[in-house]
Amino acid sequence: MTPAGAAREQDPLAALEHVLLDRLDSGMILSELDGYLTALVIAPDPVPPSRWLPRIWDGGAVPLADEAEVQRFLDLVMHHYEGVRIAIADGTFEPLVDIDDRTGEVMWEIWIEGFAEGMALAPTGWNRLRVTRDADGAAAMAGISRLIATADRNVELTDAEIDDYDRTATTLIAGWIAMLDRWRLSHDQGPAARAPGRNDPCPCGSGRKHKKCCLAV
Repeated sequence: MTPAGAAREQDPLAALEHVLLDRLDSGMILSELDGYLTALVIAPDPVPPSRWLPRIWDGGAVPLADEAEVQRFLDLVMHHYEGVRIAIADGTFEPLVDIDDRTGEVMWEIWIEGFAEGMALAPTGWNRLRVTRDADGAAAMAGISRLIATADRNVELTDAEIDDYDRTATTLIAGWIAMLDRWRLSHDQGPAARAPGRNDPCPCGSGRKHKKCCLAV
């Protein structure tokens, strides 16, 4: 194994990015996946992994030839999902965004596109948020929705507004995610189904306990 390969094995995030970029022919990149998983973690209505996992690589079976590599990839995805969930729960969440090496531009659009794709899997719950009377929940939903519309070019911004978003988007996103999660927790209909305990079956479907599967990656 090369030094770079050994480093990836020791760093789950680097290993996950390697598979997404170098082993899959199509599908999400890491920042997009981070936004996607964030939407799933805080979704007002839970979405089972069997529905959301295949969208990461554009559907069907995982396009990896080796069964062990497939399982390792799924473990890495679920490990990142768990990391996002824990970061949101303990207040340390930050969106994983790319930065253009040439210009220093924060490419938050890729992250928000992934978030929007996650939202699309359970629109009914998000629609409840759109009409909530909770001030924080409504404000956060409006902010996220505006970012999505901006990334989709459905909102025209001035150069100054674009520059302002580039400076503040990650901070705004982190704050809005915290507000949306607080709304979810106060309105959640099924908390047991959302956050498996250490001794519960792992949501990746391996059949192992959560603590001995994706929590242990």
